[in-house]
Amino acid sequence: MKLIKNLTKKSKWLLGFAAICLIAASCSDLDENPDFSSSNAFYKSENDALTALNGAYDNLGREWFNTMYARFCFDCILGYSTGYEKQPLNYASGALTPGDGVLASYWDISYKAINDANNIITNVPDIEMDETKKSRIIGEAKFLRGYFYYHLAVYFDDIPVYTEPTTSFDAAASNEDGKQRALNQAIADFIDASAALPPSYSGGDLGRATKWAALGFLSKTYLETGQFNEARDAAENVIDNSGLTLFDDFSFNFDVEHENMGERLFEIQFSYAADPNKNSNFLAHFSPTDWAGPDAENQTAAAAGWADAWIWGEPEFRMTYDDEDARIPGTFVESYYSRNVNDQVTWDPNAKSNFVGSGSTERTYRSAYVVKYLETEPSSWDNTERNFPALRLSDVMLAHSEAANESGQGDAYLGINTVRARASLPPLSGLSKQDLKDAIVQERAWEFAFEGQTFITLKRAGVEYIADYVNTYTNRAADVDGRKDAVLPIPNQEVNANTLIEQNALWK
Repeated sequence: MKLIKNLTKKSKWLLGFAAICLIAASCSDLDENPDFSSSNAFYKSENDALTALNGAYDNLGREWFNTMYARFCFDCILGYSTGYEKQPLNYASGALTPGDGVLASYWDISYKAINDANNIITNVPDIEMDETKKSRIIGEAKFLRGYFYYHLAVYFDDIPVYTEPTTSFDAAASNEDGKQRALNQAIADFIDASAALPPSYSGGDLGRATKWAALGFLSKTYLETGQFNEARDAAENVIDNSGLTLFDDFSFNFDVEHENMGERLFEIQFSYAADPNKNSNFLAHFSPTDWAGPDAENQTAAAAGWADAWIWGEPEFRMTYDDEDARIPGTFVESYYSRNVNDQVTWDPNAKSNFVGSGSTERTYRSAYVVKYLETEPSSWDNTERNFPALRLSDVMLAHSEAANESGQGDAYLGINTVRARASLPPLSGLSKQDLKDAIVQERAWEFAFEGQTFITLKRAGVEYIADYVNTYTNRAADVDGRKDAVLPIPNQEVNANTLIEQNALWK
């Protein structure tokens, strides 16, 4: 059962009311300080603390331009994924500017989430309530703060860092050395969270951050700071002590039946059935216009996407997979029933067109459509139930291999060969440090394709990896040898509103 499915009508109303109570005034421009918050009328009881915490979780999937849609667009910079809608197309074509709306929305939501977490961390300690639950709530808030700081830092580099609730315009901060400060804060938050959070939940608490989720993100954050021994140790803690193993079937990471269990260490909760406002828009972004389900027996009347899928994979990237890779059917739409021609159509890299048009005699298409987020039952694009897996055990295993390879200590093949075994690929051995690094980077690209991970992976590996993707999968040359493509610009309104913020030099 999903966390959001256990919010009653009363608690959902309280979330809205809490937001009104917390906002004494609002700032329309300085989005890294989204609310001027006061605890005078709130944070009086355990229920208040839980209500605020549930609201903080809501930021993970909030709004049409939500954080994951933004990350899908950020990956389009690399060109291995693109689309016909203006946002992914602009990112793939090099038309990104600091005025981009997806960019601004991501920044806005992230800092709202951080401010929500800061309010919880500051105010919940004074509430009289069960101390164990209090510690857990604060731990969850620190996990969320660490989660958002980690992602902001890897995308934007130097960012403002706030650890106290916003109370006035005077709270605006500089972004000097902001990447390191944000990553250090994320590390501290994940360490505290891992000590405070339980290893698992049940019933109505399923979907909350766990000890293993905190340690998994701790390992990933250590990779970003080059603390490879610490990254290896955190990953090893999860691998050795969580008792979790990879699903036998890769596709179980994305279906409804296996949500909040097994290797799915942390996921963003979505459920139209629980609340129409809690839907995911991923089906609309990834399904072909003429999608009618996987076959004639499982047709869906009105669940297709727009503009022949907002986001789809380049066939050249799809062709990098080994033909025996067991992840292919869980990653790509190999065939589907097209309402354009009322027949089954099949992927073919040599097809005449990216899609099969209405009335066409063709039955093959070139676009490497993504199956990870497609559902066969919904009556419309927003009537969806699939969660988004934000952290999987395979991520931690590959983090372990990367850390062991970089540090020269530990079994660098343990994680990657476990992941490859599930994919029905042969184990690796005897590689040089550079060759194993390349193999890990490639394995991550295959394992987490179209999950908002590839940009982060390539950037950490080095700007030359970014440049290679841009030069391979787009119709443009990598900008400044990949350095400009490897960092997002701070949104215009933030730079204009906060004179302490310095725009990245490559974007001035």
